Amino acid sequence: GVLYSGDKTMIAKILEHLKESKRMKGWNYNIAGSAVGRSAGYETAREIFKSHRTRFDALFIFDDRACEGVVVALLELGLRIPQDVALLSWANKGVEIFSPVPVTRLEFDTAEHAKALLDDLESQIEGRSRRKITMRATLIPGRSCGMV
Repeated sequence: GVLYSGDKTMIAKILEHLKESKRMKGWNYNIAGSAVGRSAGYETAREIFKSHRTRFDALFIFDDRACEGVVVALLELGLRIPQDVALLSWANKGVEIFSPVPVTRLEFDTAEHAKALLDDLESQIEGRSRRKITMRATLIPGRSCGMV
């Protein structure tokens, strides 16, 4: 399952790109809902896991704060991380996700990205062509995916 923040179309494109990679061959996903912030993550996770007959094996959460709410909801429902549900979260660099199980996360450097966007804007103002901006993430292993 995927809990996203922002544009659902963009998230679907990212997931389709991942699905096309050799490592993800045969991987299936559902976009489970939208959640921004702790309380939204909590409410969305409770709704998903109380109402769906099919339980998700894993959640990829696109909001670091929503992940904290998801963790609380899963624990309240008696689900174990990662034994029952694995978690992977997107996180801004320097943000620790509060959880009794260290969360595996894709860390994104917002300062680096902001600088690249401003450099591109400056290029456009000066009449130069736009640059392609690539967002890079660093995998920070935790124990929420069963990784040690």
